[in-house]
Amino acid sequence: MRDSGGKALLELIRSWPHATACRVAFSGGIDSTVLLHLLVRVQSELPGPISAIHVNHGLHDRSHSWDRHCQTVCQAWGVEYASYRVDARPVRGHSPEEWARTLRYGLLERLLAPGELLLTAHHQDDQVETLVLQLCRGAGPAGLAGMQAWRPFGAGGHGRPLLAWRRGEIEAYAARHQLQWLEDPSNADGRPDRNFVRLELLPLLRTRWPGAGATFSRAAELQAEANAVLGEIAAQDLAACRGDAPNRLRLAGLAAISWPRQANVLRHWLASLSLPAPARSHVGEMRQQLFASRPDASPRVAWPGAEVRRFANELWAGSPLPPRDTRDRVSWCLREPCNLAHGRLSARPVAGRGLRQSALTGDNIEVRFRRGGEAILPVADRHHRRLKKLLHQARIPPWLRGRLPLLFLGDRLVAAADLWLEATMAASDSEPGWEITWHDNAVCAGD
Repeated sequence: MRDSGGKALLELIRSWPHATACRVAFSGGIDSTVLLHLLVRVQSELPGPISAIHVNHGLHDRSHSWDRHCQTVCQAWGVEYASYRVDARPVRGHSPEEWARTLRYGLLERLLAPGELLLTAHHQDDQVETLVLQLCRGAGPAGLAGMQAWRPFGAGGHGRPLLAWRRGEIEAYAARHQLQWLEDPSNADGRPDRNFVRLELLPLLRTRWPGAGATFSRAAELQAEANAVLGEIAAQDLAACRGDAPNRLRLAGLAAISWPRQANVLRHWLASLSLPAPARSHVGEMRQQLFASRPDASPRVAWPGAEVRRFANELWAGSPLPPRDTRDRVSWCLREPCNLAHGRLSARPVAGRGLRQSALTGDNIEVRFRRGGEAILPVADRHHRRLKKLLHQARIPPWLRGRLPLLFLGDRLVAAADLWLEATMAASDSEPGWEITWHDNAVCAGD
């Protein structure tokens, strides 16, 4: 009997510090209907108000009637209700279910205010389905840990109070309280992977092992514990290997630990940068290309949404570089920002520094990119220096050098982005000048 579930629900919600409100993801199905009913029964003891959020994916002709049903239930139970529409039509490279989930959680994350809790009605059978699917995908401890009861989410938290409930217990509760809910016809379609596991595989497993649901859930808990230990080890290794910026790792630090720990810290490092997780093959490719290639090489390992490069005995991680502006020459009026395809130049009037205003004819200058052979006399230097040598000495990565905007007056190089200024063109004392700033969109820049 699960009528005592309200007490356990309260204990779970109260375990989240500084909770201010509970917002239920309410589809109108049996699971979220039971969750919302449980919350209504104990609402006087909750740390804040209850509200329901319905996401209309617009994927079938019953979408509007589902919205009306959810609104009717909430009105009857005195629950604040809000409905949102997303265009969940599948895009290339994503399954319909995956894309709808991505849009739904993106919306829910944006809606949460500080301290608010998003509550979803995932239960034990959902956990088992997730674990089986992750096993079939060859997941490691992080994937096999399944869904957690609580996690930080947006400005608040995401809780799954029904994870210990079996599907049969939810159905029994709904029948006992004579609840009304909607049946999603797509749940009977055995073609999607999750539905196949639910409809075909799990019933077969339970004919042999009736307690498979609880056993699988326990296995997920053990994997979650193992994953937490791996996270603690990765944090220690990351602190020892951290480079000059968060998106850099020192190769010397990595060389001091075993390969399994290297792979572990690489995954956690990339996750800390909010970059997509690499496949196992990409991690192995990093070991071959980034660690073992010759010292003067500039290897790169990339996968959708991320890349890792090597330079100056460090690994550099970031999003793939946006294409460089394809124009050879761009006229720039310094009074306005200069937006290039891969970054932004700006200038502000100052006194006693920067590019001398009196050296310019008007406020215009020409932006170009490296062709080779450029030289400049930097401020506080006595000799002209090759730009190639300056870039090398400044440890500018090779893949960023061709992206630096060079500022020319006629055929004379007067500034290299905001790094070097031609000494003879610099404002002195209280002379009016232009202070140049360059922002490269490349995450790999290590800023």
